[in-house]
Amino acid sequence: NFAYMSSYSYTSSFSVIETDDLTNQQVVLSSPTVNYYNNSSIIFNWQSINAADTYNFELINNTNGQVLVHQVENITGTSITLNNTILSDDGEYIWKVKALNSLPSATPFASRTFFIDRVNPNQPVNVSPINDSTHSDAQTVTFTWDMPTDSGVIQSTLSYQIEFSNNSNFSSILQTSNVSTTTFQQIFQTAGDYFWRIKAIDKAGNTSNYSTYFKFTIE
Repeated sequence: NFAYMSSYSYTSSFSVIETDDLTNQQVVLSSPTVNYYNNSSIIFNWQSINAADTYNFELINNTNGQVLVHQVENITGTSITLNNTILSDDGEYIWKVKALNSLPSATPFASRTFFIDRVNPNQPVNVSPINDSTHSDAQTVTFTWDMPTDSGVIQSTLSYQIEFSNNSNFSSILQTSNVSTTTFQQIFQTAGDYFWRIKAIDKAGNTSNYSTYFKFTIE
């Protein structure tokens, strides 16, 4: 506790017995993580098992009804890369790995889910402050925008990036902020004309077109 520490408990011993029987073991999957979103090729990794000689890998398209789309047997390493040709369809996938040896014995399949999404989100729409509005330099300006739901077979939570510039072509970016909701607040200390726009980003990294910019003035 805060003031004192006890003596250790009496010792106990235990033994670890290594066995070549894989039926009661299971492969530990490393990456990608559970419910991972991606829009390109993926490297799959898992931890080795001492008693394993090889591993079998299976890829299931769960969106199409548990369809086996790729299978690799007798893998001697603990990694495999799948390219865009194999992952050609957007959807929910399940990847599975099991270990085997010459005993013969095998582990059950270990499995995880991931998503392939290559569709860009819809374009956000600026709401407030309205275009050509005027605000004081001591005022907190609240920016809000509307966002249609994500598009495509796989839809995910969206995040946003808001940009400010002093010109309408955004050749000079004054500030970029990442936002998890459809609102953002900022106080501007310098008088002048400003322009703001928004883009949406889904969990797979796809980005929308920028919203149509709005102009506001700080006095």
